Amino acid sequence: QGIIQAIPDLLIRMQADGTYIDLISNREFNLVYPEQLEQSVAVTDLLPPDLAQIQLRYIQRALAANMIQMYEQEIVIHGQRYYREVRIVPFLQDQVLLMVRDITDRKQAEVALRHQKEMFQAIVDHIPAMIALFNHQGQIEFINPELEQTVGWSLADYQQRDALGNCYPDPVYRQQVLEHMLAATGKWQDLTTITATGQQIETTWANVRLSNGQFLGIGQDISDRKQKEMALRQAMEAAEAANLAKSTFLANMSHELRTPLNVILGFAQVMTHDPALTPNQQVDLQTIRRSGDHLLSLINDVLDLSKIEAGHYVIEAAGFDLIALLHSLRTMLAERASSKRLHLYFDISPEVPQFVVADVQKLRQILLNLLSNAIKFTNQGRVVLTVRQSEASQQKPQTTLSCSSASTVLVFAVEDTGCGIAPEEISTIFDAFVQAQAGQRSQSGTGLGLTISRKLLELMGGEISVHSTLGQGSTFSFTLPLYPTNGVNVPPEQSDRLVIGLVPGQSHRRILVVDDQAENRSLLVRLLTQLGVEVREASNGQDAIQIWQQWQPDLTWMDIRMPGMDGYEATKQIRAMEQGQASIIIALTAQASQSDRTLALAAGCNDYISKPFQEATLFLKMAEYLGLEYLYAEPESSSESSLVTLPTTQTTTAMTIDLIQLTALPNHWLDRLEDAAICGYDHVINELTAQLPSELTPLADYLRELARQYRFEDILQWLYQYV
Repeated sequence: QGIIQAIPDLLIRMQADGTYIDLISNREFNLVYPEQLEQSVAVTDLLPPDLAQIQLRYIQRALAANMIQMYEQEIVIHGQRYYREVRIVPFLQDQVLLMVRDITDRKQAEVALRHQKEMFQAIVDHIPAMIALFNHQGQIEFINPELEQTVGWSLADYQQRDALGNCYPDPVYRQQVLEHMLAATGKWQDLTTITATGQQIETTWANVRLSNGQFLGIGQDISDRKQKEMALRQAMEAAEAANLAKSTFLANMSHELRTPLNVILGFAQVMTHDPALTPNQQVDLQTIRRSGDHLLSLINDVLDLSKIEAGHYVIEAAGFDLIALLHSLRTMLAERASSKRLHLYFDISPEVPQFVVADVQKLRQILLNLLSNAIKFTNQGRVVLTVRQSEASQQKPQTTLSCSSASTVLVFAVEDTGCGIAPEEISTIFDAFVQAQAGQRSQSGTGLGLTISRKLLELMGGEISVHSTLGQGSTFSFTLPLYPTNGVNVPPEQSDRLVIGLVPGQSHRRILVVDDQAENRSLLVRLLTQLGVEVREASNGQDAIQIWQQWQPDLTWMDIRMPGMDGYEATKQIRAMEQGQASIIIALTAQASQSDRTLALAAGCNDYISKPFQEATLFLKMAEYLGLEYLYAEPESSSESSLVTLPTTQTTTAMTIDLIQLTALPNHWLDRLEDAAICGYDHVINELTAQLPSELTPLADYLRELARQYRFEDILQWLYQYV
């Protein structure tokens, strides 16, 4: 009884015709119960006809053969689907014993396993990855179609010949491959594999150990990826070479363009010292200097953009007086705005900090560009610069911060009442070499100012935007994070007065000028000898070292780029020979990049000046390092400064008139002259010049001649400049 109760089966004793005699069961899949046996129930009464016939057939077969019969079938009991295993055992001559076992779980597991095998087989057959099964000796026991197609060896090839040896013919390399296979770390390793056709491909393999002791390898053909990586590496090397070439080009262009400009602007400054110059010659010199400065500005724009794109622009943060910077910009631009009869306002909020840490030169360049554009494209009305803290900064507690503290974001806005920008041009005005219609009509500039401003702001962590209405004006706004600080060391301002010599009684000074360009040496010698200092010159680094040893100068102006020994090496050798107090060496070069400045200082130079330089900068550095004190020319008298020179035309000669007489001209007459020049009415200009008094006859002749030649823009330029 204990054995019967322990058997997990339904036990049924049945006659040969299928009639139930007895049963033992507590199973859920039972169809017959003990109380039904009293009614002589048969299998045909309880099972579906097809299942009943199967069971009767197996009963007869068991009795006939006197052997156990077994089969499986699916059955639905009380709406639930079951799988059962039926064993039929011959019992007596006309009786059998049925042992019915519930195998539903096993069947469901078999179905799930079969589905998993089918899915796994589909994956193995179709996945674009190589799969291999191998034993602990590295012998291949299974491969998928991808491996056979990629490498070209079939499973029979791997099992019947040394295909693995053919894939990796080098014994040492093959041993490394086997070690990686059997290590089964799951890490990927790139391998160079030889295919059945002798082609060399690049593959990568990861191997894992299975629970049965076998190993599974998964690989990929990465030949395309390797080729792309090689192409990318070659492209990066080419880009680096191109970047290096671009850097070299920038350095060369900077040097080659600035060197002649240095001579042109330098000698223009030297010639202004000549008291024998006539007023016309002074005007010509000023024209040369203005044109040279304009050309230098254009060159700087192109070089600055190239440096930014090449990634050579760096932030040079330092403390400075922000309020003083804004006031200097207003002073610089006031005359330009006044000449066009524009009102120039600077609205600086009280909460704006005075002393901040940022890149002052880049901020100055951005503001100067935006303000100059506003004045340039505004013919009447006003230009306003507004500076305030952003709302987010205003919510922060206001404390005195150092450079390492949180930044304060300032908002700068330049608003004008100019011609405005068309909506379709707003999205392109920040592109390089692109100008709006107003800029194209002005026929000046490179179209790089806004591009450089935006890129500089991006480097400094700021953003720029524009709002404009055509015919009404534009507003350029930008945000910039700055670091308030306690105070800064303000450098001495350069004097605009003309230096004519040294204050008597000072120590005798010796200056060495080193430059491979004779024109540059001549310029420096002319500027220095007029001070009364002793000057010698050297054309290369080797001569500079020799003269320095023999002469021991107090200060050396050292050019950097020279054939043979450059200024860096010459400076290093001079520093190595110094004994006692070191002399002053200041680098003077036309390359003008931050990296060159860093290299010059690292080589031992005390300071760095880029060409073209202003003579005031030159004198300021000598005063800083040598303690020189200068004599200055007396300012021009009011009578001399009130003279205005009229340029020559085809029929007139250069003449001078008194500025006081010009300022006495009636405003309505000047307004009519301006309108006539704008509209191109030469007959109206002739009528207006006839109204001038006799003492202004040269002016009348000059204006009539310009009108006759249709040079109305020259009339407007003269009008805005002198009246």
